[in-house]
Amino acid sequence: MGEPSADYREHVQRLVLADKQQKLDRERQQAAAEAERKRQAEERKRKAEALREEAAKKRQKVAAEKKAEGDEKEEEAKKGEEGDEVMEESKAEVEEKPEETAEPSLPETAELTEEEKAIVHRKVGTADVAEAVLARSLAQISMPSKAEGFDEVVYAWQKESESAKLLREWLLEKKKTTRAEDLKPGEWFKGLWTKWQQTMQEWRKVQNEFKDPAKRKSKQEAAKAKKEEEDKAEDGVDEAKGTVDVDVEGLDPLTVDSILDLGNGEPLFANFAFEDWTLLATRVELHLLL
Repeated sequence: MGEPSADYREHVQRLVLADKQQKLDRERQQAAAEAERKRQAEERKRKAEALREEAAKKRQKVAAEKKAEGDEKEEEAKKGEEGDEVMEESKAEVEEKPEETAEPSLPETAELTEEEKAIVHRKVGTADVAEAVLARSLAQISMPSKAEGFDEVVYAWQKESESAKLLREWLLEKKKTTRAEDLKPGEWFKGLWTKWQQTMQEWRKVQNEFKDPAKRKSKQEAAKAKKEEEDKAEDGVDEAKGTVDVDVEGLDPLTVDSILDLGNGEPLFANFAFEDWTLLATRVELHLLL
């Protein structure tokens, strides 16, 4: 753990160089196979051109023989022109053969770059420990000690204090990006969560009852009677309507005695919509988690 020795660095560099050489060999083989494929394609193309040229010559020869036998002049001239055209086309095709481009050559021996020489731990395709196993065991990872039954604990690279610091930093960084699959809530959280669910159901029930005209009227009358008993001076009472006058828009929530009744039978959350309940639940959940 920590800064490795020179022997270990040399060993890692040998492994990295061997991997790079294998990759280079595969690339050279692929390049050679591709070059051979192109060569064969060009060879087939040249053979096809030669066959077309030979066929053109035969047609030209046949046309010349017919001309010698006294065929009609127009037909002979026409076929002669066709033969000349075919011959010219064949020659043009031969002349227009694309020039062969030299394939880029790859080095035979791989060499390490400065960045590769600075590699301390070689990365491989398959991890030593699967991410799922590491996530389950992350909380149990610790430094070995004699208390666990070891006769001796030797730190070959760095001292115990420096190694412990490196392990602590690695664990903290790993916990930031590792998902805790086996994390379970404690009894404290379960109790408060259950209590919150019950409270929220009661509040939703109070809201539904307030929206019912018959139940709302009875609550307002009960609130009025309670207010009259507590305040004989009838402050804040609207005698014309027979209900307690409460300015809901300008009301400070922190001054409310009960969020279930603002004084006129109306709960503080009377006009809550689905989004408001969701935001409230999210805020409570975050409060309990943190």
